[in-house]
Amino acid sequence: ETGVRSQETGVRSQETGVRSQETGVRSQETGVRSQETGVRSSEITGSSGDGSLEKSTDSRLPDSCLLSNIGDLLKENCEKTGLYLMNDLTLAQLSAAIGINRTYLSQYFSSQGMNYNTYINGLRINHFIRLYQKAVAAKQPVTAQQLAQECGYRSYSTFSTAFKLRMGQSVTAWMHDRAG
Repeated sequence: ETGVRSQETGVRSQETGVRSQETGVRSQETGVRSQETGVRSSEITGSSGDGSLEKSTDSRLPDSCLLSNIGDLLKENCEKTGLYLMNDLTLAQLSAAIGINRTYLSQYFSSQGMNYNTYINGLRINHFIRLYQKAVAAKQPVTAQQLAQECGYRSYSTFSTAFKLRMGQSVTAWMHDRAG
């Protein structure tokens, strides 16, 4: 393969990896490097028995080692780096950033009883809560709209819906309960 570029996603696929022109995420056989966050991760798919990891080229089914390591890869390359704060992050971009086939990543989320949107929204809402608590502790005036934008939401309406679904109450009611 010399390279294929999808007009819809802006992703270029080559034998050596994937590069998203929009996000600066680059994947190679040896791993993934996000230009934005400086993250580098090896694609982990199996163990050779001597403690070293080997790369699997079989893209049909994820093996158990791969599924068990996806959570660790997400923590290292998405949660710790704040990649989830990118407001236009797609499943394809996240999978490229952690070096996992997006089908495997979807299967992982499904095995955890969630989907990609639930995962990202959960991280963003937790980030919102931390920012809100920090602002309150510092006695800084803050609005839910401002914090939602800082948490990766382009639309306050989308944030508000996700917040209510996760927390069981509206953002304003939640903030009011904590202000008293």
